[in-house]
Amino acid sequence: MANVSFDDIESILVKKVGLAPQTLADAPDNSLEDLGLDSLAVLELQIVITKQYGVEIPDESGELNVGDIVELINKNAEQAA
Repeated sequence: MANVSFDDIESILVKKVGLAPQTLADAPDNSLEDLGLDSLAVLELQIVITKQYGVEIPDESGELNVGDIVELINKNAEQAA
């Protein structure tokens, strides 16, 4: 069971996708699009999450916020266990 936290996804966004570290701290409930991620950055996030956690996030994930993504990963991991 993947026990993914907000910090885990924030780390991926900063290290792999290029989000500025303070951006998410300033607006934790904003969608990925509102945080300034373009479609290529969202695709990169989808790839990293699929490789790292074995969970595919939907194509419309740009509309999700980090909390939604954490919940989606943990729920899918729970169902797979």
